[in-house]
Amino acid sequence: ATESDATFRSVPGIGPKTAKLIVVTLAGKLQTNAVSKGTSSDVLVALIGLGYAEKQAIAALSAVGSDGSTSEVLRRALAELSGTRGN
Repeated sequence: ATESDATFRSVPGIGPKTAKLIVVTLAGKLQTNAVSKGTSSDVLVALIGLGYAEKQAIAALSAVGSDGSTSEVLRRALAELSGTRGN
């Protein structure tokens, strides 16, 4: 997500060129733009912990926004995922 190759370089047998190739290959494949730090990331972790797929959780967070407390956003995201939003 941060496009840092330091983690890959620390693996035995992976040099700087290979590490950079891995980062370039993975760039843009992680969905990090939908989740910011704070409330959104806490809710994302909670939804994944409840068994929802990461893509589902990110889509629900994008739909409901991150305005409000963590518990409020989580409640709205769960309503979105269950199909009862606005009822």
